[in-house]
Amino acid sequence: KDALQLREEREWEIKHKIKEENKESVNGLYHPKTSEGFIEGVIREVWGKHWRKGLALAKCESNLNPKAFNGEGKAKAKGITKFSSYGIFQINAPYDERLYEVEFNAKEGYRRFKTQGFGAWRNCSKRLGYL
Repeated sequence: KDALQLREEREWEIKHKIKEENKESVNGLYHPKTSEGFIEGVIREVWGKHWRKGLALAKCESNLNPKAFNGEGKAKAKGITKFSSYGIFQINAPYDERLYEVEFNAKEGYRRFKTQGFGAWRNCSKRLGYL
């Protein structure tokens, strides 16, 4: 093999490795960690029997975007909150980069659901008929 072929093979191996590192098994299926299938699988696992409502809530809050961010400018100006909101469940908290991780955000969302109910997401919960 010539140098060009070797370089192309190495580049393919690197791209393939990166692609595989960004996938994870959920329910025996492999999904990119930001795909709707992966996120739904995580919510199913974390939220248990409440997963359907959790999924609808995450879709309403962030459109299942793990990198969703809301600076909460109006709420901060009114003194309603002092934090921004992060991730699929739009967790309102001091900045923590883990809030952009699907699994961490889903677990934190479920923890808040267990302690605050759907009131933790008042606007979307009203829109979805949960409040």
